[in-house]
Amino acid sequence: MVKTLRIGIFLSILFMTFLTWNPSSAQACSCAVPQSAEKEMERSDAVFTGTVTKIKKVGMGLYSPKKVYFDVEKTWKGQNKSKMFVVTGIGSGDCGFNFEVGQDYIVYATESNAYTNTAVLTTTLCDLTSNLYEKDANPLHPKKVIFPPSEGKVPPKSPPLEEMVMYAGVWAIFTLFTGLVLWKFIK
Repeated sequence: MVKTLRIGIFLSILFMTFLTWNPSSAQACSCAVPQSAEKEMERSDAVFTGTVTKIKKVGMGLYSPKKVYFDVEKTWKGQNKSKMFVVTGIGSGDCGFNFEVGQDYIVYATESNAYTNTAVLTTTLCDLTSNLYEKDANPLHPKKVIFPPSEGKVPPKSPPLEEMVMYAGVWAIFTLFTGLVLWKFIK
């Protein structure tokens, strides 16, 4: 009797879990007719050229989106920074763009939470994002790289990330030391 009751409770909990479980919606890659550079520039939140320095998975799953880091060469729209990142899918059905480390790209990105829980710059195959020097720059826009109509701005150089981390560490040690000294004098 007790064993049957336990199994019934377990199955009820399992059933209730499946009723309340809300999986994320799936999306298939379907792109509208390619826009002109002017319209794509207007639609985008950021447009820049740069070299991919690192690609990192955003989640733990097999189909997790990718965070793609760039050394920025020029910007046309958005923040004029020398280091930026965009998030994209893994490719095919989720419209993710296939970036490669060391390659140069022009990136048209929009702020979206399509691949993450928070709004970040994202780019897809449907955007005019393309490899700058390959024949098949973007499978949906083959053999042409589309630049914005105006001249881009060169971003100010920022220190390498390693230097920024080192300075943050020095600042943390200085703050800790100052706090300890003040603690001693106040007591």
